[in-house]
Amino acid sequence: MGKFSRSRCREVALQFLYQAEFAEPYRPEALERFWRHFGPLSIFRAVRTGPTLVPLKNLGLRVGPVRRITHVRLMESAPPAYLLELVSGVTSHLEELDVFIVRYSEHWRLERMTIVDRNLLRLAIYELLYQPNIPAKVVINEAVELAKRCGSEASGGFINGILDQVRMSVGRKV
Repeated sequence: MGKFSRSRCREVALQFLYQAEFAEPYRPEALERFWRHFGPLSIFRAVRTGPTLVPLKNLGLRVGPVRRITHVRLMESAPPAYLLELVSGVTSHLEELDVFIVRYSEHWRLERMTIVDRNLLRLAIYELLYQPNIPAKVVINEAVELAKRCGSEASGGFINGILDQVRMSVGRKV
């Protein structure tokens, strides 16, 4: 089974934290349930042809219409370790992370921020504080890219500005 990259773990952690904003407080089994629901099978590519249905044996799936399946890959049955670390780290340090966000987001209350921006900031600040082996530049770039993909038009610049201030305040070099 293939490993999940840190980038993909960040993306899934963001999805989970987004969902958790609407649910009950975080519990470890919630992430495992989320993973079972959204993580068991990666996307596969198929070349379309006629109307035939092709069964994917051992997976219990039927796909059609296809000529051949070019990629099927099962993921780990348990959530990747880095995903667990991100989610449990963010949720256990939530108040501390939110203090950083409020301190460096001028004229923005936490509850006024979009859920995506707020949770992206939490993830990235957690990494800046508790993952010294990951370069600050990588953490910030990954957060900005996720913000551009998942957030609003202004999210990238907003995230970048706050994270750069946090980076400087905690003494991380670029």
